[in-house]
Amino acid sequence: IYHDNLANVPANIGWTVWLPASGGGVFTHSGTAANTSGWSTRIDNGATNGQPGRIVLAAHNWSGSGNYNPHNVAVYYSGSGAAGRWHVANVDQAALPVPNAFNIYSQPASANAFRLPAPLGAQRVDIDHALVNGVACAQIHATRVVSSSNPGPTDGFDLDYNVSSGRWGI
Repeated sequence: IYHDNLANVPANIGWTVWLPASGGGVFTHSGTAANTSGWSTRIDNGATNGQPGRIVLAAHNWSGSGNYNPHNVAVYYSGSGAAGRWHVANVDQAALPVPNAFNIYSQPASANAFRLPAPLGAQRVDIDHALVNGVACAQIHATRVVSSSNPGPTDGFDLDYNVSSGRWGI
């Protein structure tokens, strides 16, 4: 864990770190000239191919490519049937460097892995879910899901816990 600007990490801050168990839905995607075009890289893996309903989380893997990509990323799905594929993309549509690498986690939607739509005009989206309501120490992980033609705002996002409401928010 490091600061993008390589400044010293302030004392007494922390991170939630999650290492999923190995399995079919956990893999590293390696972006090459063959699967990366413009601002996105196409994932080709049996855990995600042809499965638009999967919950897909993506995180940069700097050591997997040697290329630094200082952009916020999201995932999107395109295509249909068995030919449909998930992609990892720079939300500002800046060119994705080649090679690139991302740690990918995917699973079917479930009670603890779901999509949460943002209401029109919302500045904060509360996560109202029995597993995390009132649980300040919950370990929540989120990846934006965007459209392949319009990734939306280029800003990053944070997860935070509102003590007064007992709700996590994005």
